[in-house]
Amino acid sequence: MTIQLKTSPYWIESAPLPHFGPLDQHEDADVVVIGGGLTGLTAAYLLLSTGRSVVLLERRRAAERDTAHTSAHLTMVTDLPMTDLVKQFGRDHAQATWDAGLASVAQIDEIVRLEQISCNFAWVPGYLHAASEQVSADTEWLREERRLITELGFDASFDSSSSTEREPLQSC
Repeated sequence: MTIQLKTSPYWIESAPLPHFGPLDQHEDADVVVIGGGLTGLTAAYLLLSTGRSVVLLERRRAAERDTAHTSAHLTMVTDLPMTDLVKQFGRDHAQATWDAGLASVAQIDEIVRLEQISCNFAWVPGYLHAASEQVSADTEWLREERRLITELGFDASFDSSSSTEREPLQSC
């Protein structure tokens, strides 16, 4: 299946990332990692750091698909709201999902610092806003989302003083 993306990020054409040809020889390794995006590269790095031999396979160019189209942000927050995660999977599994995401970002932060990678990595807050036409309807949902997130041990705050009249929920 071919996925056609409607936009092409600037860095796809401007970044000096290498293109890879087909594997042209037999390779032996303890582990094969498929995909040279942020997840695959992190997995390969961690495996190498434990002394494993690793072959990383990438179809064409590292960081070309999902990683290239993320605008370089990492998050522990899923596309599914916390209230829905809890309803579908229970509190423990919902919390474990966010815990895993937070641990992943922290691991990447540690690698960036350890390897002194010059990439402008920074921890910044994330915001969830009500749609402007639904502020009053979404306010209670945002309050419930914040309550549940903080009950599960994560930082979140509800701020109704937004100058845009929207109700942001901040989650770090």
